[in-house]
Amino acid sequence: MRQTSGLSGADLANICNEAAIFAGRAHRETILMEDFESALERVVAGMQSRRVINDHEKRVIAYHEAGHALCSELLPGVERVHKISIVPRGRALGYTLNLPEEDRYLKDKEELSEHMTVLLAGRVAEHVVFGGSPPAPPTISSASTS
Repeated sequence: MRQTSGLSGADLANICNEAAIFAGRAHRETILMEDFESALERVVAGMQSRRVINDHEKRVIAYHEAGHALCSELLPGVERVHKISIVPRGRALGYTLNLPEEDRYLKDKEELSEHMTVLLAGRVAEHVVFGGSPPAPPTISSASTS
């Protein structure tokens, strides 16, 4: 299955368990494909956050993710886009999920360059659409106290 390419056995077990939980919450005895899709998203992208995002931030996040997705589709050495979301999950405000066609462990110079282009494309899309720089994310500092 293309969606689970590169995942470990533990990841697959977590997906199965999460799918069963989704089915149980829906009071079903049968696990459906949509349960597995929701479980995959939860295991790969994290739990949905309860962050409240205003309309401007939603627009910025949408263009940012669209930048990643557009470059992913245009560059031949990059995995295809499976899903795009502006729903916050884990520490991410949104995400573009690219899935490989097969398990691969090595990339050549061109593929690495294209991958870096995709990573930077979100920020470039923000700059093209909104100009300037959006507010920087808060700095996480670790101070030790005794």
